[in-house]
Amino acid sequence: MGEVPAELEARQRRLTRTPKRGEVVRLDPRDDLGSVRVRLEQTTQSPVYLVVPPGLPCLRNELGIRLLYRQARALGRELIIVSRDPTVRELARENGFRVRRSLLSEDGPPDGSMQLPQLGLAMARKLAGDLLGIIQFELPRWWLLVSIGLLGLVFLLLYLPQARVVVTPRGRPVEATVNITVRRDATTVDPDKAIIPGRVVTAETELEQTVRIPAGQPIVAQDRDRARGAVLDRAREQAMAILWQVKTPNDQIFPQTVRVTLVGEDFDRRLGEQAPTLTLKARVRVEALAFDAQQANQVVRAALARQVPTGQQLGQQIETRPGGIVPTDETTVVFEMFGRGIVFDRIDPERVRSMVRGYPVGDATRLLSENFELAEGPLVEVYGSPLGRLPALGNRIEVEIRQPALPPAPQ
Repeated sequence: MGEVPAELEARQRRLTRTPKRGEVVRLDPRDDLGSVRVRLEQTTQSPVYLVVPPGLPCLRNELGIRLLYRQARALGRELIIVSRDPTVRELARENGFRVRRSLLSEDGPPDGSMQLPQLGLAMARKLAGDLLGIIQFELPRWWLLVSIGLLGLVFLLLYLPQARVVVTPRGRPVEATVNITVRRDATTVDPDKAIIPGRVVTAETELEQTVRIPAGQPIVAQDRDRARGAVLDRAREQAMAILWQVKTPNDQIFPQTVRVTLVGEDFDRRLGEQAPTLTLKARVRVEALAFDAQQANQVVRAALARQVPTGQQLGQQIETRPGGIVPTDETTVVFEMFGRGIVFDRIDPERVRSMVRGYPVGDATRLLSENFELAEGPLVEVYGSPLGRLPALGNRIEVEIRQPALPPAPQ
């Protein structure tokens, strides 16, 4: 048996990936059945990967393969034939051996059917094995260019394209009616007890009011009271407009809690003086209890969320409508609020990616429609794919989960 040059043997060990279990035995083109038996006797692990170079005479005939099979049985070794030579592989398979084209390849399915991602990975492994064979001087050098070209083609067709998938799950509306308590002494929102903080909105304004005095009559206290009453009535009419100028954008004001008071007055005539009119210049304070509409919506959303079944989620869009109020005192108000939302199934974008990657657009659309309850047909777009298939890499697929629209409220 000839000896393999030390430099070549070291290079082969560096460039070849050893299987996770078992032992590798590499034959030399000058080996015969006797030297093969000696090499097998020196092994200690199982299975034994017997790397047969193309054209090895002792194993290119049926008699040699049968003798090798008997030797492996006698030694109690599980033998796997690894060879680029199709004649060696065919003879070995016919005589009961497991075979591989290279140490990098795996045993494929008998029917040869694979999904596109697995097929692309198998092709990449095959081409990598070819490259290894070229490096180990088992294949002609010109095959290097062919292998690199095929590997690049596989990458361009399967992994380089991009895709966009949009799915809209089907939803159903949910409703809730909540009695919300607004308290001036509350500092935070309590969704479970439906309590939100309230605050008093205050504004001051100046009003002028003139009343007529009967002819020949002096000005009396009742005339001043008439002027004050007229000013307060005007202030109540204008209260919401006055408070609107000082409230924050999210404030909602209860008109039922509006209070108007005089904080300053100046009459142009004295009591007992005779004059056709009496004019009052008054400073009026207007105040009312207000609440933050977003905090009220937060309480309503919490009530709707309690109706969401497991595995579903509440949409961002909700509708709210306030109802009647029950003012309990100057610092507390209870009011009714009605809310509507929509719930729908949770869809994991990663599940969508793993489901459609590598498939044609039509098949991907069908898979999504069969596996999810959708409000409308899924949108699948592919960019830069000559084959019209989605990329085999999930990170090349953009997935958008759209929320279903809230249907109009029934009349």
